[in-house]
Amino acid sequence: AEGDGRPNFFLLWPLSAQQFGPLAYGTLESVLFHHPSANVFVVATDLPHDLFDVYVREGYCVASANVDVGGAQTILAAVSPQEVASRFVQRVNAPGDEGSLLTLLNCVILALQLLYGGVSLPMDGLMLNPFDHMLPKQLQLSSTAIFVERLMSPEEPPQDGALQAEDFEKSWLPRAHTDRADGRTVVCMQVECPRSIPAGDSVGKTLLDAWLQGVVEGGPQGTTVDVNGIATTLYRMYVRHRPKLAPISIDGGFVFNHEMVVLPYWLFVEPHFPDGWRAFGGRDDATSAHSQLFAPRPRREAADWTLVSSAKLWMPLGYGPPSARNIMPRSVVDLALLYFGLGIAPRPYRRKAFGGKTRDTSKRRLRSCNDAQSEFGNEGSVARAKEEAVLPGVVGGFRTFRHLRLVGRDDDGGVAAAPPLWRVTLRSGAPGPRLFCRREQRPTQVAEGAALPQESAAFRACQAGLLRAGPQEVVRSAPAEVLRFDACGVPGELNAALTLLAYSPTAGLAKDPNAWSAVADLDHRLSDDELDEHFGELRISASPSCAATEQAPLNVQMSALLDDVEDHVSVVAHCAERCHLLDRLGISFREAYSRLQIAVTCECSETDHCPEPVARAHETIPHMTVVTVPYDFGLSRGKSLLTRLVQTEFVLVLDDDFTHSFHSCLECMLWRMRSRHHSLWKPFDILGFPVLEDERLFGAFRGKIRVTKQQLFLEPMVEQSTPDGCARVDICPMVFLARTSRFRAFKFQENLRVGEHEQFFYSNAYLGMQVAVCWDSSFPHFRVNTMSEAYVKRRERMPELMQSAFRSLGFERAMFLFKKYDHGNMEDYEELLEKSVPPWYISDDTCGPWPAPPVPFSQILILVHSTADTQGALYRQVLRGNSGAAGAWLKRLADYGSGTVQWIFAVSVRDNAPVSPEVLAEQSEHKDVLIVHQGHRQDDTGVEEATTEQMLKIFAQIRDFQFRWLIVSRQDVFVHVERLVAALQGQNPPGGKVLGLWQAGVGAAATALAGAAGAASSLMAAGSAAAHQLDSRFFALSRDVFSLLVSPQLMSRLQTSGPDAYFGDKSLLTGGLNSWFRGFAVERISLPGMHFEQGLGATGRCPPGGTLALHPVSPEQLHALSASPGAAGC
Repeated sequence: AEGDGRPNFFLLWPLSAQQFGPLAYGTLESVLFHHPSANVFVVATDLPHDLFDVYVREGYCVASANVDVGGAQTILAAVSPQEVASRFVQRVNAPGDEGSLLTLLNCVILALQLLYGGVSLPMDGLMLNPFDHMLPKQLQLSSTAIFVERLMSPEEPPQDGALQAEDFEKSWLPRAHTDRADGRTVVCMQVECPRSIPAGDSVGKTLLDAWLQGVVEGGPQGTTVDVNGIATTLYRMYVRHRPKLAPISIDGGFVFNHEMVVLPYWLFVEPHFPDGWRAFGGRDDATSAHSQLFAPRPRREAADWTLVSSAKLWMPLGYGPPSARNIMPRSVVDLALLYFGLGIAPRPYRRKAFGGKTRDTSKRRLRSCNDAQSEFGNEGSVARAKEEAVLPGVVGGFRTFRHLRLVGRDDDGGVAAAPPLWRVTLRSGAPGPRLFCRREQRPTQVAEGAALPQESAAFRACQAGLLRAGPQEVVRSAPAEVLRFDACGVPGELNAALTLLAYSPTAGLAKDPNAWSAVADLDHRLSDDELDEHFGELRISASPSCAATEQAPLNVQMSALLDDVEDHVSVVAHCAERCHLLDRLGISFREAYSRLQIAVTCECSETDHCPEPVARAHETIPHMTVVTVPYDFGLSRGKSLLTRLVQTEFVLVLDDDFTHSFHSCLECMLWRMRSRHHSLWKPFDILGFPVLEDERLFGAFRGKIRVTKQQLFLEPMVEQSTPDGCARVDICPMVFLARTSRFRAFKFQENLRVGEHEQFFYSNAYLGMQVAVCWDSSFPHFRVNTMSEAYVKRRERMPELMQSAFRSLGFERAMFLFKKYDHGNMEDYEELLEKSVPPWYISDDTCGPWPAPPVPFSQILILVHSTADTQGALYRQVLRGNSGAAGAWLKRLADYGSGTVQWIFAVSVRDNAPVSPEVLAEQSEHKDVLIVHQGHRQDDTGVEEATTEQMLKIFAQIRDFQFRWLIVSRQDVFVHVERLVAALQGQNPPGGKVLGLWQAGVGAAATALAGAAGAASSLMAAGSAAAHQLDSRFFALSRDVFSLLVSPQLMSRLQTSGPDAYFGDKSLLTGGLNSWFRGFAVERISLPGMHFEQGLGATGRCPPGGTLALHPVSPEQLHALSASPGAAGC
């Protein structure tokens, strides 16, 4: 049973034990990473009972819970009538019916939740935050029924029984009417939807009874009840009785004995990011057609990870077929597996290295909040920047210490050895961070007047670790004096205590914005010494015993922001005709910050007499000032007035329909304003945030401003991406954190009623305004349907006012581009022409630096086409040098030195066929396998040949790799390394070249077309480049030829099917490649020693004359040739 702060998690695994691989362990470890105290039960049918003993040894509570038919019936009968449970199990006990098994296990988990309470999760995703991180502070995970929304498909008509506007507005988590689907949203009870059910929950009991009865009456696939519909009906009944609190009795005798929350659908990571950014034109390519999660988005990697890891709850891993789920380095899936994993699994996740070295993720180490940031800021030999990102307060404590983990395992004898004891110490300098423990790990404080949650074992362990800086006395009070944390235990218990740590901000560091002059050209930057005043030092160390040690083997040193947000930031907002929204804004901030200064303007109505601004204190919200201003005062004048009233160094500028939320982090934004990453040279003046509701609605309003022929264009480009997940831009939405002294110096045209947004950013570039957007904090745009007569009148004037405003600014018009246009795409070209925009006015894919490669540079990248059968596995074993043949050509090339070679095995799987567990295990172990679908047909020799479509998909995956030569080979080709290296060295400079076996011959299609052998011979005699055919079994491309093939404009137009007059079937790699190269001005260089017909032949020896490449060879022959090529005369 749940207790002592240990929530239950039930993970559903419907497959066999042999298929429980790295991704399944990744799901498990992501849960334990965010909930170290959790009791985790993997509900399955045949998992070994000792499968998770290594986790138990590390101090985590994990067990396999195998359920057979009898066990399922017993569990169900404990909460439902015995007869119904028995008949249900008989109905769903259909051998080989996966759907029936899922229904059975889903209902069993629901019964376990009713018995013991807990959260259910599928095992095809990753947890990205604590499950309760979005819950309102009034609610607790253990006593709240939590479900997830499911959006109906576009083909389904709206339903009266679905959630309606009133249901959203009266819920615990109301949101903008534009950010929900009224009439098209239901409560999800399917296996893929997480849910949390308290023990004995009345709603859960009703759902289970209806589910069992429906299956009994109609069968698992023909159930007579819609469980989603029943859950939705019950939820609508509940919210219609809010704000009453449970228990809630309704007509008919039903009692809601727990509160209910339905989480928004967008807490799941979407397959495509809502900002609409596509790096290569405005459309998806082969890497992103199904999702953008498994390959990094160029120039958006850090921002994507920052957003996903801070704003989302769950990342599904099932988007697209297996060939679309090759996890590439620095993708959000790759980063989540690395940085939300514990490294305890038998084969911990390691990123693909393609023959290069990969980091050992099982080694014991300290994980910190800075680790992921270092991914993007330390390429090559650049010195590592000083680590920051430790943040103060409750919110800062959540953002910081949820990442601090002792991960990996010790190499000390396995699960039979004694549990490992580690000592973790946190020390801060004086003056420095004063540590304390939070009662809950989520980013909220207990609601005022509410009962404190029961002290958990993790909280008691955290409290026990707090020590004074001097005498080692356990602190029971006055947490502001605590400068040290010292605890010893097994890693799971230590991580549970660490996640509750936080530290108090330091008072007295605020700077009056009036200390700076309002002169725009005055240097407002802080010096290095002045920045030091705002940071303390936090030293974290870990050692493998409880005894004190002089030098701990694991150490992290970080800078901790000391500033108190409430001393340094004020919130301002201007409002017209909707002043009731200002109360909602103020209350939302007051729930998080008790004394944060808030100042708002409220325009009088047109009929009121308000000649001058008048300020007053808000009647009910403390520390909030309301300034009544005349009608039509305008946004520019309103914000200028409020900024003059502000007495803090920074000001958060919002509109009246914004609020504070679980993803709001003023501490994160203030850190960016102080960070040495930005502050020493070009500190941010304006720091924006993603308005996620608007992005889901119409796209991202941020980027670069450019004026061409007196037309203003906003384009979705960035000036610079930074390692901490921010981007410098020219313009962002008119909601942001600003440096008050600089903001006062910037110019508003106060006579403008509209258009002030564009004017503000464009004109103040003259004054050097520095603008950026960071993705780890946002404030919801809580739009409302305001249709008062006065507001409608204002909206009707908007188009005319906008035109007038832009004319007064000297622009003929303004155009906001929410995607990247491609001049080579006719759809884009026609769209611009239809809008009377000359396409040459618009920037396209020529803008911006090339993205960083996902793996380090190598001289040679080798792509080996391989098969998914046993033969293919044997070939790959030999080529890696794992068969005892140390001279395998791939392995020998790698031995030439670091950075010489990387390789990829493209393992082909038939369309719609599942990937075998053996291939998946090999992919996880060796980190050099890409799974590819659709691409094999029989060529004339009976050997499967890759197709051109398959090759293009592989090329799209490796577009950003950096190398000099790309070598493409079949698995059954032997290569003489010394001769290959000599051939490549003889081709300097390596530009515009295609190396391989070029044959002066024409195919059957050309012969038939010519009508006679003589005609074909005359064609050959003419020296036509088209008649020279490259053999696709082994060839090499220089980097520039590869770049030409993968350029978006060309790649999307290369033919991958149909006959060719010279080269035959273009769907096969040989025909396709040669038809592509026909029009290229490339050097066609035929390599000597290319023997592709007889292999070793009957004599078992290579053909005379020196062999560079030999085909075909069996795995046994490849092994023998690799061990001793001279023995066969090669």
